[in-house]
Amino acid sequence: TPLYSSAASDVYKRQISAGHSHSGCITDSQPSRLFMWGANSDCRLMIEENENKFMPSLTLIEKLQMQSDDFEPYSISLGVTHSAIITRNGELFTGGSKLDG
Repeated sequence: TPLYSSAASDVYKRQISAGHSHSGCITDSQPSRLFMWGANSDCRLMIEENENKFMPSLTLIEKLQMQSDDFEPYSISLGVTHSAIITRNGELFTGGSKLDG
């Protein structure tokens, strides 16, 4: 059964991506923000807590954004056990399994 999430419902989403058991979205706000949710095995959600999140949560990368004015998530791609985020200034951040890629 589909589940409606109001956790990030107040902003438009510019991009969404779904992995095998985790999902993420980048907002269209200025600056853009990154939300992730689902299974967090191998830190694929890029959050500090090592637990699953069933509602969208700000990520560890979001905490980096708060420390730097030029840090802004731009693109997201999720795989079976991996997550990859590219920032507006071209930096690449990955999370997830260290096996097979």
